[in-house]
Amino acid sequence: MNLAVYSSWVGAQAEHSKERAEALDVSRALLARLSAQGGIVLPFLTYRKAVLAALDGDAAQAQQLLTLALDGGWLDASALESDVAWRRYRDAAWLEAIRARIAERTAQEREKLRDVATPSGD
Repeated sequence: MNLAVYSSWVGAQAEHSKERAEALDVSRALLARLSAQGGIVLPFLTYRKAVLAALDGDAAQAQQLLTLALDGGWLDASALESDVAWRRYRDAAWLEAIRARIAERTAQEREKLRDVATPSGD
């Protein structure tokens, strides 16, 4: 299952509809199963949980999970623009702060790559 596409479909359902509620439940169950396998915390799964919280209208939980994903190494700024879940929070200060952190971390990672690629003259 393509979780991003499924989340977009969930986001297209009427906000308080039975279909949306059932789809969110299915997504939560799937993410719980994926998270439980091997005991490994993957930032991508934490991000997907943040998406579900956002789709469910729980801004505090979405912010907390998105921050955890970022702390774990998730840096996909384009997802914040393309995932339907973030539309309602587009102008929220906390989402702007997360975008800024992603931009800063991305710049730091690019700098590390430049340092490795540039011969030091030794």
